[in-house]
Amino acid sequence: MRQCSFPSPWKSAIIRPLNKVSAPTTCRDFRPISILPTLSKGLERVVHCQITEFINNNNILSDYQSGFRAAHSTETALLRVAEDIKLSMERRQGTILTLFDFSKAFDCVNHELLLQKLRAIGFSQNALLWLRSYLSDRRQCVEVGDKRSDWETVTCGVPQGSILGPLLFVLYANDINSTLVHCKYHMYANDLLQIYHNFTANNINDSVQKINEDIIQLVIWTEKHGLLLNHEKTKPMIICHPRFRSSVDFENIR
Repeated sequence: MRQCSFPSPWKSAIIRPLNKVSAPTTCRDFRPISILPTLSKGLERVVHCQITEFINNNNILSDYQSGFRAAHSTETALLRVAEDIKLSMERRQGTILTLFDFSKAFDCVNHELLLQKLRAIGFSQNALLWLRSYLSDRRQCVEVGDKRSDWETVTCGVPQGSILGPLLFVLYANDINSTLVHCKYHMYANDLLQIYHNFTANNINDSVQKINEDIIQLVIWTEKHGLLLNHEKTKPMIICHPRFRSSVDFENIR
């Protein structure tokens, strides 16, 4: 750590594909599991503790990020969004909710952009040099049974199966709220982003327009950051009380 470098022998990962379905036929039917050197995780854990202390002391992470942090979980994410929806019902409002899913988000992180973000939030020069060493010159191969592919260089992304990878991604996506002007949101790590906007019976079209404006800015942000939205798992929905539903003209939503 004093030398601001990460040992080169610990930068190699073996990828073992596990079946997602009982009878896989395409690459999408496999889940790649990254096997990293065990000793590397000990050093990563030390750095993880230092980074976590720094971001907690400086209140860097968004309050609406529930992934990979102490005292947060899927429960805190669900409770926050569910409570906001319940409150809107009590105020005789409905909620337009859009759920976004990112495809292979850990693999798409741009190293230079990540380091720029870390510099902006106050990481020291030595910490940045160490993290650059940690991220760069990595390689991986695929192992199936007793056969291995050739080694290939990894040029982007945070290491899957690592201790630091999830935390670095959370910091990478921490400013996603800067794109949202109208909507509330909650995020769980790399898996799910929920944005939502409340509406009354006579202003649903206005709410649709506002949430669409935020969606456009969100798409621009994901493109700038090299992230991919999974369109198959990205879903909108309208949530409201049954009595409220009868007073809204859903047929003429624009």
